[in-house]
Amino acid sequence: MLFTYFVKKKKKKKKKKKKKKKKKKKKKKKKRARGSPGGGAPPKNIKKKNPPPPPPEKKKKKRGVFFFFFFFPPLRGEKKKKTPPFF
Repeated sequence: MLFTYFVKKKKKKKKKKKKKKKKKKKKKKKKRARGSPGGGAPPKNIKKKNPPPPPPEKKKKKRGVFFFFFFFPPLRGEKKKKTPPFF
């Protein structure tokens, strides 16, 4: 028989994680209106306030082929004549 004995294993110590310090957010300064009292500062981006240019004119689609087939549909084979209803 084998005689086995247990040796106590040494537990590894867990390293404590260092807490990160939170950075303080800088407060944004409000922009003050310069110039005459009551009147605001002149607008910086005048381009943004202008309306966008009108869209270019669309070219009209050619509809000749459509109307041709609408009035004269292509005939495929002879159409059967409907018999008049009998009374």
